[in-house]
This record gives sequence, C-alpha cells and structure tokens, in this order.
Amino acid sequence: MKAAVLKRKKRGFTLIELIVVIAILAILAAIAIPRYNESRAKSATTAHNSNVRILEGAAQNYIANEGAKEETWVTGSEAGGKIKEYVDKPEEIKVPKGAKNNDKTDVTPDYYTVEIEADGTVNVTPAAVALD
Repeated sequence: MKAAVLKRKKRGFTLIELIVVIAILAILAAIAIPRYNESRAKSATTAHNSNVRILEGAAQNYIANEGAKEETWVTGSEAGGKIKEYVDKPEEIKVPKGAKNNDKTDVTPDYYTVEIEADGTVNVTPAAVALD
C-alpha cells in the first residue's frame, strides 16, 4: 500500500506579484507627490492673496472712518496703533509658508506692510499674486 502523501497548498503571493504591486505604487506616488506640492503652493498663494484683500479692506475702512491720512501699518510682532482697531489679531497675520510669486519664487518678507497715502491710495507689501 502506498503511503498517501498529503500535499499542502501554499498560499501567498509570488515575488513577481509583489514586485508588480510595488512598481504600481511607485508610479502612483511619482504622479501624486508633485501634484500635492503644487496644491500646497497654490493654497498658500490663495491664502496670501486673501490676507492682502483683508488688509486692503481694513485700510479702506480706516479711510472711510478717519479720512485719507498718511499711515503705515505693519503686521506681525511689530503690529500696533490703528491697525488693531481695523484688523483682528494683526500680530498673527503673516505671509503663508510656500506662497509663490508669479516667477515661482517664495513670497517675502514674512509680514505685511500697509501704506495709506494722503490721496487715499492703499499699498500692501508684499502685494497679491496672480494665480495660474
């Protein structure tokens, strides 16, 4: 009588299958990472533009209430004076990290300067940036 040999079916993935899965994941990562970085830069630039619009609006409110007078406001740790009446927490308003200029360089400096001129012109530095 022949001894019955029990064959156990092996379960699992072959090396080729694992390599194919890893290759697919690498391709997906190569596509996703640059798009993620672009999205981060675009959202930081959008936040920067929003900050500029908020500061311009606050300056226009100042002009409406106080009249057009020469005035300079600074955000960040140097914030003080009239800006605190027109902007909520100006010491916390700073240029978002990763915000890009039109030439794809980082927006500098870290904080904003708002200049109100006697003729009512409002200039915010750094200025708003056009989005692609």
